[in-house]
Amino acid sequence: GIGGLSIANALLHRTGLADRVSVYEKADEFYPSAGAGFGFSPNGQMCLSSIGIRDYRQFCQPFNVMKRITSGGSAVQQQAPVFKQIREKYGFGFAGCLRADLVGLLVKKLNEHEPQGSLQYSETLTGITPHLDRVELEFNSGRQDVVDLVIGADGIHSSVAKLLDIDEGTPPIYSGANIFYGKVPKPNRIEYLRENLVFDSGSVVNGPGTGEFIAFHAGTGEKQTFIWATTYSALSPPEKREEWNQGDLTELGDVLSKYPNSHPIHKFAKLTGPDDLLHFGLFYR
Repeated sequence: GIGGLSIANALLHRTGLADRVSVYEKADEFYPSAGAGFGFSPNGQMCLSSIGIRDYRQFCQPFNVMKRITSGGSAVQQQAPVFKQIREKYGFGFAGCLRADLVGLLVKKLNEHEPQGSLQYSETLTGITPHLDRVELEFNSGRQDVVDLVIGADGIHSSVAKLLDIDEGTPPIYSGANIFYGKVPKPNRIEYLRENLVFDSGSVVNGPGTGEFIAFHAGTGEKQTFIWATTYSALSPPEKREEWNQGDLTELGDVLSKYPNSHPIHKFAKLTGPDDLLHFGLFYR
């Protein structure tokens, strides 16, 4: 993921800090379509720039304006060029980024450090034994490694934490909310989005709904993607089907029924294919 790859590149960026860094990934390869888009914060951009990675700018869509729409979605209630002001004042702003683009860049940078840096696919950690001067690792492939330091960057449901009995009594807490996340590739080829003055590429649009509604553009060029999302209250998270849980259009229908017919989310949902709809629960620690 982004966290582990960023840490690996940071360790290798500082001469003498680490002789060799290995990233272990349970997936069998890098999937360029996995995940969706996100708002890349100034802090995140500054962190990458500080370790010599600035190429991310070529695939980030800069945000300029924040817009708040009405509950019916038919009018802009408030708007301000806050993102443009932040970028002009500090040199770093908020931008729409595709997860796959950023992961791909971090993998490329790690590979440039070979043999000091390496990415090991199809490796699921099954055992970890710490000693005073080393850590022994075991994987389901039969691989065994001895390292100086282990950094667990494997998410809120961390296997590393589980194997070490860290926070065993305090599992991730379900927030009581789930989210549908939709992707619409190549929005400039769709008239409704291409000529939409509210949902333009430089704006982040949010508003009330079943929870909170948000929409923005991420990526650039042929990879540009329109992202929309809505949260809703629930008693439990959706059944987990895979790492990036594809949503069900029937389940989405229940949420859409609570939005007025005038709301643009109905149009966005029709433009979203089944493979481009994500659905997952929101957790915290």
